[in-house]
Amino acid sequence: MANKLIPDDLITTISDFKKETEGFVNISGKEYALVSTKVAVLRRNLGAKLKINTEIVSVDNDRVVVKATGMIGDQVIATGHAEEKRNANFINKQSALENCETSAVGRMCSF
Repeated sequence: MANKLIPDDLITTISDFKKETEGFVNISGKEYALVSTKVAVLRRNLGAKLKINTEIVSVDNDRVVVKATGMIGDQVIATGHAEEKRNANFINKQSALENCETSAVGRMCSF
């Protein structure tokens, strides 16, 4: 019997994710799921039940910090934070906030 605090469809989602074979990238010899893959599995299993909220924690000329929160109903199921430095790479020079938000959502999905 599933823990009453964890909805059955969330447990099903975790099991479903473990079966995924596509949407991964190898970084330094380790396989990582793309954020799009993580979100696709969540949406396939949870649909609109899952709310994903993001908030800018801090932003300045040097860095951006974003927090992502995943909720089912009024229950927080996971949070994720990310920090991006604007001068870290070419993408961040143009899109640090967007990159940071995507990273925060990816971390939230992983938790």
